[in-house]
Amino acid sequence: MAENELKAEALLELNADDEALIMQLFYERMVPLLERADARIGTLNCRFAGDAYRHWNLHFCSAGSSFQITGLEYDETSDELSLDL
Repeated sequence: MAENELKAEALLELNADDEALIMQLFYERMVPLLERADARIGTLNCRFAGDAYRHWNLHFCSAGSSFQITGLEYDETSDELSLDL
């Protein structure tokens, strides 16, 4: 198997470090945008955490004055949506 295929196959499942990185960057980068948009619930593509996560989606909902991640899901057809507001 080629090195790129091994990397792609490995990202069909996230390890604890991957999940921690996605969560950290969600709270640092995405929450401020979601707050400006008055978001309450939704799904975001995880490309904000790096190109390696472009096929992962994060489900979130509001929790008090912040947000809670309710799940991560792999979707090979997923793509990024710009939130440049």
